[in-house]
Amino acid sequence: MVMAEDEEHIRFWGKSAEKVIYGEECPFCHSRIDEFGFCACDAAGD
Repeated sequence: MVMAEDEEHIRFWGKSAEKVIYGEECPFCHSRIDEFGFCACDAAGD
């Protein structure tokens, strides 16, 4: 069964949340930067 959050993620990004590839950690917010260059604070280490 697909959750509502998953449907929105698939519609927006084209894949389910568990298939997103994460890289390094952002030095500002300490969350992981995803394959699209986004993190929790949107600085993405800049």
